[in-house]
Amino acid sequence: MWLRAGGTILMLEQAEEGEPDVLPASKELVAFGIEAPDVGRWRRVLEASGIALEGETAFTLYFRDPDGRRIGLSHY
Repeated sequence: MWLRAGGTILMLEQAEEGEPDVLPASKELVAFGIEAPDVGRWRRVLEASGIALEGETAFTLYFRDPDGRRIGLSHY
């Protein structure tokens, strides 16, 4: 899955054979800034793509990439 993030494209792709595993429930995180008014739109994009939210705070949506790495979309 590829997501446009402002002037950047976030590419979420399956790991290839031989790449290291992600530890289950890892709190390792890559976060991307979003604008506060866009939170609902991002929630809908993730849902429409079949990506479950792992958590949510007042500022951040959390989900996992296909290999289990944690991603955050935040307006903090």
